[in-house]
Amino acid sequence: MITIQPVREADYQFAFRLMRENMSAYLEAHQIPWDQEWVEANYRDKENYSIFHDGVWVGFLSIEWRDVSLFVHTLQLRKAVQGGIIGSRVLDFLLQQVADKNVSQMECKIIVGNPVLELYRRLGFKVI
Repeated sequence: MITIQPVREADYQFAFRLMRENMSAYLEAHQIPWDQEWVEANYRDKENYSIFHDGVWVGFLSIEWRDVSLFVHTLQLRKAVQGGIIGSRVLDFLLQQVADKNVSQMECKIIVGNPVLELYRRLGFKVI
């Protein structure tokens, strides 16, 4: 069973560690240093969720509502669950949020070269 619930304070340590693990190769490839202080300051004021699979913490989602859109700041999943059903369930959750708030679009930014770009294209996202 997959559940998405508001992040607990204790989950932030897992979230930020997972972000660094998942993003390090892309950041290094673009010569962008990891800035832990910036990450913590930038993400704590967003609408954040922990993602659980069968009661085990497996990911982190950070979103922000803007005028006419839902902006996805980050979706991080443990490597062991990437490529499975969990990402699809998170997308379903996001689409339901968009429908509930009656906003017209969903946006996100990704680092060039991230393989998730192809997934987003298949799901109907457009590169802007």
